[in-house]
Amino acid sequence: MTLDDACAVLTGGRSGDRAGSDIAAAGDHDGDGYRDLWVGAEGYYYTGTSGGRAYLALGPLTADMDLGSASAILEGQANYNAGRSVSGDGDANGDGWNDVLVGGPGFLTGVGWLFYGPVSGTHILTSDADLSMMGTATGDQLGTRVWLEGDLNGDGLADPLVVEPSEISRCSWPRWRTGSTSSTWATPTWASTPR
Repeated sequence: MTLDDACAVLTGGRSGDRAGSDIAAAGDHDGDGYRDLWVGAEGYYYTGTSGGRAYLALGPLTADMDLGSASAILEGQANYNAGRSVSGDGDANGDGWNDVLVGGPGFLTGVGWLFYGPVSGTHILTSDADLSMMGTATGDQLGTRVWLEGDLNGDGLADPLVVEPSEISRCSWPRWRTGSTSSTWATPTWASTPR
């Protein structure tokens, strides 16, 4: 089997997008009975820098698709590298719709953005996210990996997990916070801290 045998080819919205930086199941994001897919594109060009994007491709995926026409586009700004990591198969606020968590490790401390589903249309991550999680120090690269598929504390909600690499030990420090409906996480108060 080769790539020529693929049932669908998803192409980045622009040259240099790096579409496929990460991919993640989106569950059935639009309620039509088919599973959908989030595609990260950390290289998406924004005013001369890698702003990054996350695209939502609705299933069933049976034909080639230009991601520039995706059902939802979440767009980063200068140097964010948004979409390096993306996760979207969990419900963080308990409304029955899958949400999406997008990592942007390139912005100062790094950041993670959470959007409550369903999401459609084009949104700017910095102004439109329901929750945002910032790192604590420049260079933290918070958002290198994100995860929104499990319930870490048994409350029935998916808990956002955001990872930053450790500059000292070169290992990863996971940080997580319980599912929440508050409007901002400007200063992270994590339920678990690195040890």
